[in-house]
Amino acid sequence: MQGTAEVTVTVHPLPTITAIATPVEICLGESSDLTVSSDIPGTTFSWSNGLGTNPNVTVSPTTTTTYSITGTTNEGCTGTASVTITVHPLPTITASANPVEICLGESTELTASSDITGTTFNWSDGLGSSLTVTVSPTTTTTYSVTGTTLEGCTGTAEVTVTVHPLPTITATATPSEICLNESSDLMVSSDITGTTFSWSNGLGTNPNVTVSPTTTTTYSVTGYN
Repeated sequence: MQGTAEVTVTVHPLPTITAIATPVEICLGESSDLTVSSDIPGTTFSWSNGLGTNPNVTVSPTTTTTYSITGTTNEGCTGTASVTITVHPLPTITASANPVEICLGESTELTASSDITGTTFNWSDGLGSSLTVTVSPTTTTTYSVTGTTLEGCTGTAEVTVTVHPLPTITATATPSEICLNESSDLMVSSDITGTTFSWSNGLGTNPNVTVSPTTTTTYSVTGYN
C-alpha cells in the first residue's frame, strides 16, 4: 500500500518600486515632489527620513539628499527604490558703487560680484547684464542686481548712490560801480548750508571781501558743498 500527498508553495513576486523626483535638481529654498509607484496593485509604501506612507510627498532639503522608499505588497513581499535630489546653493551677490556719493552731473561705476563662478548678472533700470556699469543719476537712487548661476539659482543685491545737489551761488558787489581809488564789497551766498567758497583773482575763501580794482573787473567765485 502506498499513499501520496501534494503541497503547493505559492511564490509571490517582489514588487518593482519606482521613485521619481520632480524636479530632481533644485535651488536652496525650493521644493520637489516625490512620487512612488509599484507594478503590483495594493502595494503600500514607507518612506525613509520620516516622510510617512503617502506615495506623493513634497520635500525641501537644504543639502543634496537621497530618499529611500520601501513598498510592501498585500502578501508581505517588499521592494525598495531611492531617489536623490541635488540641492544647488544660492549665490551671494555683492553690489558696490565707486564712488557711492556724487554731485549732480557726475557719474559713478557700479560693480557686481558673486561667490559662485559663472554667475551672470542683470541690473535693474535697464542697465543690462555687464559686470560693471556706469550711471549718472539725477537723484539719490537704489540699484538692484540679480545674479543667476549656471544651475539657475538666483541672488540679489542693492547699492544706493547718493546724489548731492549743486549749490546755487549768488555774488553781489556793493556798490557795483565805483570811481578809481574807491572800493567795493563783494559778497557771496549759497542756497546750501555749509558751502565753502573760492574767489578768483587770489581773493581767498572768505565769503565777504573788499576790492579796489583799477579797471572794470569781473570776479568769479566757486562754491563747494
